Amino acid sequence: MFTDASKTTSALGKLNATVRRVLAKTAAAVLGPLLLDAVIVLAMSIAFAHAGSASGCLGLSIAAVVSLGAFAFLYNWVDVTALSLHPFYKRRLCTAFALKRIKPKGQLAVAQEAIDHQGRLEKEASSAVEQRREVTARVDAEERLREERGSQPPTNDEQRVIEVHKAEV
Repeated sequence: MFTDASKTTSALGKLNATVRRVLAKTAAAVLGPLLLDAVIVLAMSIAFAHAGSASGCLGLSIAAVVSLGAFAFLYNWVDVTALSLHPFYKRRLCTAFALKRIKPKGQLAVAQEAIDHQGRLEKEASSAVEQRREVTARVDAEERLREERGSQPPTNDEQRVIEVHKAEV
């Protein structure tokens, strides 16, 4: 029996991914309604078998109300994805079907740290640009002052500012 299953699995594995997906969706589309019909037929068979007796009707009514109440409770207050599956698949299901979100631990902290680091880099870059503008404005002002003086050589302070400006450029 298992050898037949492994042969079938290997044969399906050789098929194109699109063909495998179409086969799976077709099987789900056929078997899903058949399973639902089987459950409905079973429930109706039980109901009709006990329909003749008064205690049978009362018991079925109570069972139906209890079942409906249990379903409503579970549907509204229990996270279905918390009951099984690996956390990766839980997050995928929650995202796909807009269920209760399961926040990944650690990834958000890493992302926030990266955002903070980017903000620090941008601040440093803008302060460096501002410093460069200030130095350029100072050098330009000193060059205008020298032009106004004529051909006098720059003072030591002016020479230091010019060298710093040249080093930064």
